[in-house]
Amino acid sequence: MLRILFFPPTQEPHKNPTVLQGEINEEFKKEFRLRASAQKEKIWIDIENTGKEDLAFLSENCGFHPLAIEDCVNRNQRPKFEDYEDHAFIVLHSFNSEQNKTVIPRETHVFFNLEFIVSVHKHKEILIDNLWNRCLAEPNLTAKGTDHVLYLLFDLLVDSNFPILDRFSDEITRLENQILVNQVKPDFVTNILFLKRNLVRMRRVLSPQREVLNLIMRHEDKFLSEKIRFYFRDVYDHLSRLVETIDMDRDLIGNSMDAYYSLISQRTNEIIKNLTLVSMVFMPLTFLTGFFGMNFIALPYSNKYALAASIGMILAIPVGMMLYFRSKKWFNS
Repeated sequence: MLRILFFPPTQEPHKNPTVLQGEINEEFKKEFRLRASAQKEKIWIDIENTGKEDLAFLSENCGFHPLAIEDCVNRNQRPKFEDYEDHAFIVLHSFNSEQNKTVIPRETHVFFNLEFIVSVHKHKEILIDNLWNRCLAEPNLTAKGTDHVLYLLFDLLVDSNFPILDRFSDEITRLENQILVNQVKPDFVTNILFLKRNLVRMRRVLSPQREVLNLIMRHEDKFLSEKIRFYFRDVYDHLSRLVETIDMDRDLIGNSMDAYYSLISQRTNEIIKNLTLVSMVFMPLTFLTGFFGMNFIALPYSNKYALAASIGMILAIPVGMMLYFRSKKWFNS
């Protein structure tokens, strides 16, 4: 689906934007070329679920570089910024995540200069739809230029990651509390590894986007108006904070895993200690039964006090040993 938003001229900030949308036929192309050639209006083209007709339209009417068009066909691109002299090509990512689900990167391709902006994405993007509707409802947004729309798009995609990380941080805190109260659930390791994998995936995508913003700001004289440059620096700060939060959460996960393994080791040591104490209690009994079980005539089997003495030792020795262990505080209790 291809839709085109024509911005009002800067000197007419209260004039409403207009939309051109429909089947890509000769009449559609003629209408676009007529309005684009007038060079009075800025243009935002949004393409969802890119098809051959959409890319052919961009190639014929916008003069984009063939390599950039090819990147729109071949998905799974890294975040990047490419300068093609009269326009720039940018690959951005956001994430789609539901509760207890793996984060899924969503790729958005952007062609851009001070006269137009083109966003290309495979799936329906609620964030882009919301921005599109805002631009229709608030003409002053588009009146500020295409670089302002690019900033709004960047800002929405970057800030959409904060709720995901907040949810991950809450989950890490919940898992840490399980360790603190010594009530670790069986799915602890599974949840920790799930969080770690998602954080690694997010960092792998978000960290290179800082370099994309750096490159945009290095080319600010060419692609950004003077008023909008500070806004992109603010987006860069948000992106840096995201990466720092991810690194902090990864450290917390590492600490939680260390604490978990220490807890497991402590429990194992306690079990081994208790088993050792039990075996030590039975060692004298084993000796006594083995000694009196020997088949020698010299042993006092006929003595009437021998049975009582042996039973007394069998009872007294374990009790004495357990009292000694308790005085040393070797039992858990």
